[in-house]
Amino acid sequence: MPTLTPRKANEVPRGNGVILARNGEATICLKAEREGKEHIQHYLVTLDPLKGERPELVYIDPEDDVIDCGETFSFSMTEGGEGGLTASEKADIGDIFKNGNGLFLKLEEDPKSQKMFAFIDIATGEVKRRQERGVSAVYQEWRVTGLGEDGAVSFLEIREAHRLLG
Repeated sequence: MPTLTPRKANEVPRGNGVILARNGEATICLKAEREGKEHIQHYLVTLDPLKGERPELVYIDPEDDVIDCGETFSFSMTEGGEGGLTASEKADIGDIFKNGNGLFLKLEEDPKSQKMFAFIDIATGEVKRRQERGVSAVYQEWRVTGLGEDGAVSFLEIREAHRLLG
């Protein structure tokens, strides 16, 4: 079972798994951060359950309560996929791609933002800009295998630990 710790969003290290509980519904997310010139913006990347077909980038107030799962997620990916994209083609929203800087999940930005896309480093939770150059692989088919380096803790186990937390 994972160790779940209630914390303020700004106290959770980026890259960690978190649970956001609102209106009786628990959403498992990846904590992400964007460093600005004067402050840090805090986000959650929804992973389970998905409201649409793909994850969303959700701004969260730094003082909002979340439950820190204490570890990062492990991912499993297959290059290309049913759509048949190869390394030379662009990643679509919701795809993970690889470049010289790491592995990034491409998501839509908040419509109020001046940016169109956000690129989340899946290893660190850092939100970066302009990462679509030098793409060497596109992973249309990917999934979170679980929490921890080896993915040993499943979403089901995270949900059960959250239920027991009360």
